[in-house]
Amino acid sequence: MHFYGQLETVQGRPTAPDFRDGAFLCVEVANISSQPLLVTAVKLDVISPQQVRSKLRHWGSCPGEDVNSVSPECMLQPGQRKKWLLEKGITIPGMTEFLKRQGDEFIFDHFRPRLTSNDFVIERFNQFLRTVGEKTTLKVSIFELNYKPILLGHFQLASGKDLFHSAPTLKKGGRHGDMLVYPLQHDAFLGEALSQLKADKTETPSTSCTTSTETASGTREQ
Repeated sequence: MHFYGQLETVQGRPTAPDFRDGAFLCVEVANISSQPLLVTAVKLDVISPQQVRSKLRHWGSCPGEDVNSVSPECMLQPGQRKKWLLEKGITIPGMTEFLKRQGDEFIFDHFRPRLTSNDFVIERFNQFLRTVGEKTTLKVSIFELNYKPILLGHFQLASGKDLFHSAPTLKKGGRHGDMLVYPLQHDAFLGEALSQLKADKTETPSTSCTTSTETASGTREQ
């Protein structure tokens, strides 16, 4: 198995402060084995949170953190990949105000998720994230059966990239041992968030993190 991740947000009309500055992690998981795989649970842990909080919940996710939420939608056939929105979300203080200052950025609206192509705004976002969580890492654990771990990955919040960077890197040693670190796709997060701000329209996090599937050859199914 392998995966990549992007943050999802809810912007636009006023909501509770924690939710306005909230983000959820969308992971795309691929089954590169020759056998079907039923993912029974996905868990998010926040390492070195600093100012980042992890109290938000998005109910109805599949798979959730509890194996009791498993359903046929959590099945991955050989060569198949799916996008799943994680149940637990995070709050990033000051994120909405940062986004408001980037309102003139060009957005590729014909992509889903919508994208920004400006490397400078991605780096500005990383710089902002370092002020609230320079060492914050999102740890994602994927399970089968009764919480049997099958995949572990880490996403460093303040080191996001774009869609052209998806390969993980191995970071050896450190307080938490060796870590396989995947880049977050910040161009998609910024494209979605800024589009919602411009349109003054709130969308649920699952709108762009769809459950569409893709085979190893790249054919997408809805």
